[in-house]
Amino acid sequence: MYIDAHFHTNVYNRYENALVQALAILNELKILIVSSSTDPDSYQQTLEIAVKSKYVLPCFGIHPQVAHEYLDKLDALNDLFDQAIAFGEIGLDHYYLKDESQYPAQYTLLEHFFSKARDQDKLVVLHLDGAEEQGYEMIKKFSLTKVIVHGYKGSLETMRKLLGIGCYFSVGGNMILDAFKQEMTEDDWILFQSIIKEIPSNRLLVETDGPCRMEPTPPEGAPRSMPSYIFEMITKIASVREISSEQLQESTNNNFKQLIQNDEFLKSYSSLIV
Repeated sequence: MYIDAHFHTNVYNRYENALVQALAILNELKILIVSSSTDPDSYQQTLEIAVKSKYVLPCFGIHPQVAHEYLDKLDALNDLFDQAIAFGEIGLDHYYLKDESQYPAQYTLLEHFFSKARDQDKLVVLHLDGAEEQGYEMIKKFSLTKVIVHGYKGSLETMRKLLGIGCYFSVGGNMILDAFKQEMTEDDWILFQSIIKEIPSNRLLVETDGPCRMEPTPPEGAPRSMPSYIFEMITKIASVREISSEQLQESTNNNFKQLIQNDEFLKSYSSLIV
């Protein structure tokens, strides 16, 4: 069993036969993917895919970059909030989104999700780019207990605060592969390595953010990666942490099971993890 804590399965719908191939890999290799969505349409696609494989855990989310498009539609989305078994990808983005006039919408939408997550006791998959400290304050305000911070790239100081309130961290993707080092500053590369080394072994999860880039300039017309890309992430993270791939896989599987073991909505997924 392998666990990819952050994925976007619906993206395979953009490519002919890609979804069939991806689901075959999930089922054959027993890769459980936490499949986030970025808006109601992608969530509906993810739900339809989840029916085809028990290894797809569908999450309802609205990405912070499009938060402003949904503030006047929240009442109409109540059924999605109530029916979802987990929330993601949600959060704050002050790094890629430079238009500060849209930031208030991000906070309003995230507060709505956090309120639902608290009241319904649901898992949250969180995007915090350039607003890590603000995210910490909001998690603390709502007393959330099941949070995965995905692809964290903030300061070590704020990471320690997030750990202090019980957050888990999923790392991988483009922040650790040598092929992408040329796209980063030296300071960023050093920071990312430090983050991966410092996350406690009992709070670490692995992600690909797939289907993601496996190289800086991927070929066009095909999905950027298949679910089996998780093996490369496991190998690389294990190398950075100076442990074996087997140790990393075992500990991260145990971490995810610990995170969801008492979750009434995720019982069927917890039972898959051995």
